[in-house]
Amino acid sequence: FGENFDLNLTSKEFMGGQHGARLAFKVWDSDTMSDSLMGSATIPLASLVDGVNSAELNGERSDVSYGTLSFRAVRKSSADDQVKQQQEKDRAAQKKDELEVLAQTTEVLMLEIESETSILVEATLQRGVDRSKKSLGADDRVGATLQRMEFEIDASQRIPGSHESTLIFQGWKTTKGKTTDAGRVSQTLSQLLSVDAPVSIDLQTIAPEASTESIRVKASYVSASDRAAKKQTMETAINANQQRDDAESAFLDDMKVLVVQCD
Repeated sequence: FGENFDLNLTSKEFMGGQHGARLAFKVWDSDTMSDSLMGSATIPLASLVDGVNSAELNGERSDVSYGTLSFRAVRKSSADDQVKQQQEKDRAAQKKDELEVLAQTTEVLMLEIESETSILVEATLQRGVDRSKKSLGADDRVGATLQRMEFEIDASQRIPGSHESTLIFQGWKTTKGKTTDAGRVSQTLSQLLSVDAPVSIDLQTIAPEASTESIRVKASYVSASDRAAKKQTMETAINANQQRDDAESAFLDDMKVLVVQCD
């Protein structure tokens, strides 16, 4: 089921009569460990139509129905093949150029991670042999509050395909001073970024008796320039508030207390 065949033929073989060729099918069941022939069929090439064709399967007995084989046939010339191959090459070259442009675009990947249980999470961003790791420290246990991580990426790392990066989440939990493996799981960036909401992910562990831990991860990204501008705006606001507080404090220090005594 779902198989494709490419046959190199000549126009003569599509002629009817003695010069024409016939297409023979043999159909087996899905059990590859046995040799169970379900039936066979033969159809002249001249009778094929572009699109869906069907042929009755024949077997050892003429009084038994062996079903019908349906298949799609497309007749094309070698010139059509060359055009198609060139189009595929052009698309591949265009995609390569687009990825190269994206690879020059720096972005910031932002993760928000939470869990219902108190576990430590380590996130590793991987593409090929390159790895970037972020860990939540002992004071950053997931669960009580939402924890955040940031990775600097290029835009091609979130596009499905050979350039895409994968996030590997490793969980740890501490019970009575003992740290144990809470499991790990991996997700591609395109999977995490495909929805604008937290994604619930179960951590997988090799211990069959271990309880399953899960985390909720919300991923988003912004351009590095937008992130820097936002950070600058926040820093400016913080500095303005600090200057205002300093001015108020200095004003209070300079105030004089007037004491009036009345007899």
